[in-house]
Amino acid sequence: MTTTHPTSYPVPSPTLTRIIGLDLARSLAILGMFWAHMTAYEPAGFFDGWLNQVPDGRSAIVFALLAGVSVALMTGRQEPYEGDRMRKAQLRIVGRALVLFLAGGLLSSLGTPVVVILGFYGFWLLLALPFTHLPVRTLVWIAGVGAIAGPLFLILAKSAMAAGGLFVGSDPNSAFMTVMITGTYPGLQYGVFVIAGLAIGRSDMLSQARQLRLIAGGLVLMVGGYGLSYIATGGENTWPQHMPWDPLTSLLARDAAPRSLEGPLGWVFPSFGEFVSAEPHSATILETIGSGGFAIALLGVCLMAGSTAHYVIYPLIAMGSIPLTSYCGHVVAIYFFPDLEQSLSLTGFFVVSLTTMFVASVWKSQFSRGPLEWVAWRSGLLFSK
Repeated sequence: MTTTHPTSYPVPSPTLTRIIGLDLARSLAILGMFWAHMTAYEPAGFFDGWLNQVPDGRSAIVFALLAGVSVALMTGRQEPYEGDRMRKAQLRIVGRALVLFLAGGLLSSLGTPVVVILGFYGFWLLLALPFTHLPVRTLVWIAGVGAIAGPLFLILAKSAMAAGGLFVGSDPNSAFMTVMITGTYPGLQYGVFVIAGLAIGRSDMLSQARQLRLIAGGLVLMVGGYGLSYIATGGENTWPQHMPWDPLTSLLARDAAPRSLEGPLGWVFPSFGEFVSAEPHSATILETIGSGGFAIALLGVCLMAGSTAHYVIYPLIAMGSIPLTSYCGHVVAIYFFPDLEQSLSLTGFFVVSLTTMFVASVWKSQFSRGPLEWVAWRSGLLFSK
């Protein structure tokens, strides 16, 4: 690529450089979060029930995949930066991650039932930094191996902690263990999606052939992961509500015993039915493969649709272009209106969703960045100086 402005590199307008399909994917992930946090909807039939379950667990995986894509875009897209330019790009990512940690902490302090994802998202951005120099093929291999090794090691680590009577607390010293192993979105599983997203971001995402390959490859993974689980479990939900190999469950069991925390309970591993489950948040191999395939296929569809249906779905795209502001807004809404959380009615979901899209559309007509996106952008610039 050549330029006629050799003397300076002005920062391009985000409206000119944004990939519309990514904003569409972000908006769908945000809507999935809204649905998960604001509905306790009881479906009436099979299709209704299937549609009701789609956002469960998969929205966070789409976010993790997009985190990797974002890191790729911020560090050179198809041609990774080198030297000082890469160092500054990585520092900008660190600055953005710190804003996510701060925002996540503030939202968690509100005391809503929402498991805030922002702290995990910030960690995912940092997790991707050591891999920013690697070529696409290497990243694909790492993601593939990680899809098997990550969930296996996660189960082993949790079982070892439960057997040894170890429990991760909520103080800052436990942060790494929480985001990697014991948290709702453990890095040993979600890191796979981040690396996969980094590989996708390093490829030519705007190529229709690449988009079709993402859709086809994602569908193969989705059918493989979910299909094998369905065959092995007979379509039954074999994932227990309380996992005996989980450190928290182990601690609760000890608290119920006469001598609560003395001596190990012994090693407990998932049964075969539990091991081959693909239920949301189970963090098994088949869930990682199936849900990861779903996220990849969805991204391919969004990239393809975003290039052709921009004006038709503009409110969705506007919401997806200010994802941090949109996400924080819905948690604040739940804080002020607690009845929104897990409501049996869909009214709250539609009101919050439509309001967010309307506000985002109006805001984007005047400004290139959302208010919290601007804070994250400025933080990144400050860190890279």
